[in-house]
Amino acid sequence: MKLPTCPNCQHRFTWREAYHAAAKTKRFTYCPNCQTTLYPTANSLTKSALILAILQLVLIIFLPSLNVSIGIAILILAIYLVVFVLYLPFGYRYKEYEDSLFKL
Repeated sequence: MKLPTCPNCQHRFTWREAYHAAAKTKRFTYCPNCQTTLYPTANSLTKSALILAILQLVLIIFLPSLNVSIGIAILILAIYLVVFVLYLPFGYRYKEYEDSLFKL
């Protein structure tokens, strides 16, 4: 697992820089070194969406069917979210142009 790098200047993001870039609601970020506009790759966006979809499946389908108490369910949710937040910066890669999620 490697942190993302800027494709323009090869600056390797720190964990904090990568987390702030990945957690933004905008579809782009800026390189902290050269200020180039960077866009997350379609693969990066797909991975993060799949991870969140798995969380929803676990919460909605699997935990109720296992008769897990609400306290255990909240603990599982908290652990999952902490792991997701820690992994998020490592899962993103950036390009200098916007990638389409759907190839036509």
